[in-house]
Amino acid sequence: MPKYGAQFFQYAVLDHPYFSRHPGYLSVFLNISVLIGVNNLIEKKSILSKMFYGIGALLSAILIFLFSIKIAIVALIFSFFALVIIMKIKRTYLLSLFSLLLLAVTILFIKVPDRFNRFAVFLNPDIVSANQEHNSVFLHKQTIVCAMDIFNKNLIKGVGIENSKSLVNDCVRETYLYSPNVVYNSHNQYLGYALNSGIIGLLILFFVLFVAFKKSYRKQKLLFSILVIYSITFLTENIIERQSGVILFSFLINMITVLTIKDVKALKDKTKLFEDK
Repeated sequence: MPKYGAQFFQYAVLDHPYFSRHPGYLSVFLNISVLIGVNNLIEKKSILSKMFYGIGALLSAILIFLFSIKIAIVALIFSFFALVIIMKIKRTYLLSLFSLLLLAVTILFIKVPDRFNRFAVFLNPDIVSANQEHNSVFLHKQTIVCAMDIFNKNLIKGVGIENSKSLVNDCVRETYLYSPNVVYNSHNQYLGYALNSGIIGLLILFFVLFVAFKKSYRKQKLLFSILVIYSITFLTENIIERQSGVILFSFLINMITVLTIKDVKALKDKTKLFEDK
């Protein structure tokens, strides 16, 4: 497949020694930068500051769309609205943002040629079952089907970190014979934990996410929306099985914990001060 069209920027990043990171992982960082920009755009009072953060968020969003990572774009949309909704933006602003997004998606589907539009594949009803080279939809389906089958046979203990990737790849290779040098994993972080550690590992991951969502919802709205990015990206990427993914995710979880402890301590200090008076 020529390295042009919708995947041109993906190949450009993959082939460049400076980046040497999969665009899916770079898209997570770009998504986070968009949310930081939007958060500051809403909270800052200065017009100059609003312009600075707004332009930064726009540039990062453009890069995300150029990479054309489907799950990254979906994660950006959901996390963006999660942020603006929990920040209690005025309804008129919210409707305006939704209208702009709807317009952008409409243009993406209608005006952008199929060659440059990776979402156009979903208009093909046979795309899920089409076993052909560079069909990422079929490939992702096969990895998830294989991972589910292996997990069902090893529900309690899983198969271990050293075996999960090879077993999934062997299963996928029974049907998908293209790109023989590539080794495929489960392409789903939830299933990745399930294969590595069984149902216990999967429940621990769900528990960590649940606690983090609960603790960040009220006072750490930006961190809450970043968690939305990770939770959605986990559906198609084993993002915290690589160093570039797990470091930021671990930092995020620990930051939420530390900020929660500080909030609780500050509340106790205020309560004690009130009681002393």
